[in-house]
Amino acid sequence: MFSSARRILWITLTLFVMIPAVSSADERYFVMIFGSELKSKRPKYTHTWATWVKATGEGPNLCEYQLECNTISWMPATLDIRPWTHKSEPGVNLDLHPTMKLMRSFDEDISLWGPYEVYQSSWDRFVAQREYLESGNVRYLCVNFLSNDINDKGCIHAITDADPRRGRETYRLYRFGVNASHNIARQFWQRNRIINPELDHSWLLGRLSLTQYPIYRREYIHRDGPFDDFGWRLRGTMTE
Repeated sequence: MFSSARRILWITLTLFVMIPAVSSADERYFVMIFGSELKSKRPKYTHTWATWVKATGEGPNLCEYQLECNTISWMPATLDIRPWTHKSEPGVNLDLHPTMKLMRSFDEDISLWGPYEVYQSSWDRFVAQREYLESGNVRYLCVNFLSNDINDKGCIHAITDADPRRGRETYRLYRFGVNASHNIARQFWQRNRIINPELDHSWLLGRLSLTQYPIYRREYIHRDGPFDDFGWRLRGTMTE
């Protein structure tokens, strides 16, 4: 009896040792905030969108990690923005590259803040917001303060309504296009949502094939003054 028990214990321990250890992969999260507009800055030809990236892998070389992307780029289903209409219409959420190509087809200049490393909670909220937008319950309305329906959203509030602490009064629509994107990026900086903001994560741009587009890369400067605001300056450009 004891011999059989010892034999079973020996077999169990042997099998346990033979099973390879499963190492837990590291997960890192990043955000890129985009804005586009014509040089004449006509509201019809402005847009704000953002892409969150989840990088999964092991070791110090993040360039070898597997990437998962989620983009919120909320547009009317017709892709024809009507800034002054008070009637909502069906919307569509575009992926990153279709958005880049569409804005370039309108001859809009594209600006980028980031990539910045952020916390997992930011990724989780953003993914939930994207799923909500794509549920069929949300409609597009460019200037959505003309509506009392919270499910009527333009491109800006399609992103910022995921902010759990600050409402639309922080993201007022007198900022649109590049200024709206700057304001979103400013919230990340001022509220310490960026991990090690001094680090450069430009490796993501090549991995996501963004170097094929002309993009103005923006970075922050701290501007002393009564409003303690952040401005931006041109960090560089990526050209076709």
